[in-house]
Amino acid sequence: MGGAPVPGSLVLGVVFMSQRWVRVLALTGALWMVLIVVGNDVLGDSGSAPGVDDPPSAFAEYYANEIDTVAWVSVAIDIAGFGFGLVFVGFIASRLREAGSFGSIAGVAGAVALAIKLGSAAPQLTAMYRADEGLDPEIVKTLIDLNGFAFLITFLPLGIFAIATSLGALSAGIAPKWTCWLGVVSGVALFVGMPLAVSGPGFLGMLAFIVWTVAFSVAMAIRPGPAVVEQPVDDAGTVHGALR
Repeated sequence: MGGAPVPGSLVLGVVFMSQRWVRVLALTGALWMVLIVVGNDVLGDSGSAPGVDDPPSAFAEYYANEIDTVAWVSVAIDIAGFGFGLVFVGFIASRLREAGSFGSIAGVAGAVALAIKLGSAAPQLTAMYRADEGLDPEIVKTLIDLNGFAFLITFLPLGIFAIATSLGALSAGIAPKWTCWLGVVSGVALFVGMPLAVSGPGFLGMLAFIVWTVAFSVAMAIRPGPAVVEQPVDDAGTVHGALR
């Protein structure tokens, strides 16, 4: 059959999603991780930023004097990364439909984690924008703490997402087994690391999640699975069933 069909095109009762588009969607997971690492760790000034135990005055001084164009760009890149995360979570939920409840669990857990993290950007942006206007130091620190502790809360839904995705992919046979077991390990590491993240070691769980997401995303892109799904079509041309 000549030519690559567009996503969701219908030919003789068959729904096509070209493998090119499956690969593109799969790679959004890797883009998600790359952008948040660039935004937070490459461009973000995390080394000189005050820590959770520093006094409110340190937060007020930092956010009043150290926020420049690079800081705003780093936040924008971070937020863009989570946009790709939303696409990846939707893609995973779609690909795991044949794996029973795992797809629904992964979709809900991933969406919850991203909603928490995207919502937590608002307090940080407020501190960045208003700190040089004489905002009370206690308020500045509270706004940043809201952002930081929201990040820690995401360890729970991200862990559920990693485990559900991995077990679903293992059941459906749509990803290499080693990436699936790596996902289970990263999910457990997030659960264990959640109460320890403030003191430092708990962030190893997030590191494991980043490594798994990139590996799983790339593996899914290399081996995208079936690109054609047979579906019944009624006389009106309506396709019944779900596009995988």
